[in-house]
Amino acid sequence: MIAALEGEHVHVFPLRGRPFDLAELPSPYHAFAVRARFPIFPADDGAVRRTAHMMTVNACPYHCYYCSESASVAGRPIRFNHDPVRAVLDRVLEYVGYGAEAMFFDDSIFCGGNTKLMFDLCIALAEARVNHPANPWLEDTADWYRLEDLQWGAQLTVEYLTSLQSHEKALELLQTMRAAGCTYLYVGIESMSPVIMSKVHKNLHRADSPPGTTRCTWHCRWRRRPASAWAHPSCSVSRAKRAILWTRPSRA
Repeated sequence: MIAALEGEHVHVFPLRGRPFDLAELPSPYHAFAVRARFPIFPADDGAVRRTAHMMTVNACPYHCYYCSESASVAGRPIRFNHDPVRAVLDRVLEYVGYGAEAMFFDDSIFCGGNTKLMFDLCIALAEARVNHPANPWLEDTADWYRLEDLQWGAQLTVEYLTSLQSHEKALELLQTMRAAGCTYLYVGIESMSPVIMSKVHKNLHRADSPPGTTRCTWHCRWRRRPASAWAHPSCSVSRAKRAILWTRPSRA
């Protein structure tokens, strides 16, 4: 942004820089230690694992009206464009080399909603946990054990799992993620109020999608966390109870 002064006035000229690949940015943990610990990633001895944060894209492809992470607000998404599977896997190995025992993908939706990238990345990560590929980050037995034992989590949406994918494809994806070490899924329900959901531009396709998501995650034995918002007057106690019931395990 360029600001030019003219007397008492300031003229502001926003500028958009050149497109660039997320891999061009230095790793945040190159200069800062991995210190966070989140109880969603427990160790066998009851301790909480040291957790790194990872992003494959800096903006969400959806356009929910209330969200500051939408591409409508954040602008042009920045992602790993050149060989994204290799680039993301390298970054994961780097973080494990720095001592990460768990990892959370902070993408608003995992891999920006790119289903092929989700599958390819999970398959590559599962293979790396077994085959120990050559890399500059992992050297000794303790390093490789952290990779083999790595737990990670990601965010998906109700609509993605129940409307944009068939039930079979959604289950296949969750099982592929689980095989790669994913143990935790974060899903935003936001509200059970039709008044609210008709105005936020989210979960547009199916009214019964939250229980559909619960069924998918139950089949895969996931720990999951639904996020809901009850601030609007139309979010009554009965609707809050309905949302809680919908997030309970279901065999249906």
